[in-house]
Amino acid sequence: MKNRRQPSYMSIFIIAIFLFFHFSCDTNDDNPNQIEGELGNGETTALVNGESFEAPPGSTGGLLQPEAGGSENFYLFNITALVSLNNSGSDRNIIALGLVGSNTDDIEAGTVWLANGTVRAYTGSYSEVRNEEIKVLASSKIGSGDSFKLTAIDTEAKTISGEFSFSGEDLYSGNTYTVTNGKFKNVSYSEL
Repeated sequence: MKNRRQPSYMSIFIIAIFLFFHFSCDTNDDNPNQIEGELGNGETTALVNGESFEAPPGSTGGLLQPEAGGSENFYLFNITALVSLNNSGSDRNIIALGLVGSNTDDIEAGTVWLANGTVRAYTGSYSEVRNEEIKVLASSKIGSGDSFKLTAIDTEAKTISGEFSFSGEDLYSGNTYTVTNGKFKNVSYSEL
């Protein structure tokens, strides 16, 4: 019997935030990739095992929680991108990125978060939704070389841009998923 790695708390957090976006936002009937709401016109692109992942405008959003868990010394920042695979939008592939830190002053252009960070940490996950069931195929591991770099942030317009990469093992099949060349630009975010 193969030992399976248990999901990290960060992975669980990312899934929870994704579910928030998934169930609180409706898709546009004319374009199932576009989520109706305040997600803006940002785009996300990446390669997943060498295959193109392109989330069109309106299908990526962010959520910043500056005082997560009631602590002024802890923040969470999540960015979620989705690509619909059918016209109804019920089948989707998702990339979710989670940033954790102790000081929101860190959230500025040029800051880098690492999966093995002690002051700032980062995790990424790749999931699929089929018939409204979510399955996390891979999430980055603590201690890996996964990274996230913030390239721009506009706190007035509440938009964010960045670059990311991560890899992880599918907890169900043991397959490895590698996400490279990840970029998102002018993604709108909300603040709790």
